[in-house]
Amino acid sequence: MSPFFRHLVLFGTLIFHETGLSKEREEIDYSLSIYRQTGFEEPFRSLYIEKLVLKKSAAIGKAQVLRINRALEERYASVYAEARSCHEPEFRHPWGYRFLHQKIYSAHGVLGIVFDFQAVCGGVPYFGKSVKNFAIRTGKAISSHQIVKKYAPSLFEAGAVAKGSLLVLGEDAAEILIEQNGHLLTADLKEFCSFHFKTTAFHILIRDEGLFLMPLFQRPYSACQKEYPIRR
Repeated sequence: MSPFFRHLVLFGTLIFHETGLSKEREEIDYSLSIYRQTGFEEPFRSLYIEKLVLKKSAAIGKAQVLRINRALEERYASVYAEARSCHEPEFRHPWGYRFLHQKIYSAHGVLGIVFDFQAVCGGVPYFGKSVKNFAIRTGKAISSHQIVKKYAPSLFEAGAVAKGSLLVLGEDAAEILIEQNGHLLTADLKEFCSFHFKTTAFHILIRDEGLFLMPLFQRPYSACQKEYPIRR
């Protein structure tokens, strides 16, 4: 952990947790490097963006790997622009941005890459995860609409709306999530998380077990941050 982040922990601004990248299937090959890393001016500057490059393997061909890596490169450029805007030189408050790759899933013809970010912007801490899904056969990005239509069409029938890579459940589809995840939600959490599920957007992940939904992080609802399986 860098001195900047240790400083934040000591002063109670934010605690950053180290995350390691793991693979759901060993045949997915990749390398990790640093995309951008700033110099160090304690405690006002710290930026770290990790870069993942897929490699051709038995699981995924060269053309598909090239297409996915191009899409990832665009993602890193976007993250870097966002991270730079996080720093406001006229204000002497702590800031930082850390973007890592947490896990790769390969299941049902879908490659899902889970990103983890931790940031302090304008003195305010942010945490979160996001997912990019790709078709292994073509290397093309897959939208939330395509995935939900195939794996959980009942959510659309209940009024859920796809917005790019995200899914907004709304009232009735959120009730489906709550009903199917009694093993993850106590009675108190069901009541507490209900409004959050009905109003926030979700990232989508495909694992061997099927479709999972991950709500966007909001600090008041951090207890609701789980991966929720959805049956058809």
